[in-house]
Amino acid sequence: MTGAGATYPYGKDPLDRNIRIAPTFPTLEELEQAIDIFTLCVQLVSIEKLLSEKKVNLLQRHK
Repeated sequence: MTGAGATYPYGKDPLDRNIRIAPTFPTLEELEQAIDIFTLCVQLVSIEKLLSEKKVNLLQRHK
């Protein structure tokens, strides 16, 4: 896996949201580690999104 923004010129992804999973031949151990890290990132982003939506809903209720 390449770093976020690696597919953009000079590695600058304007929205900081693009990753590329390159067709390489990692070992099984490296692949398992990459999958673990990737799923943790997806979980983290999902939790952050849910929390921000909950915050918006709470703020709207208190208007």
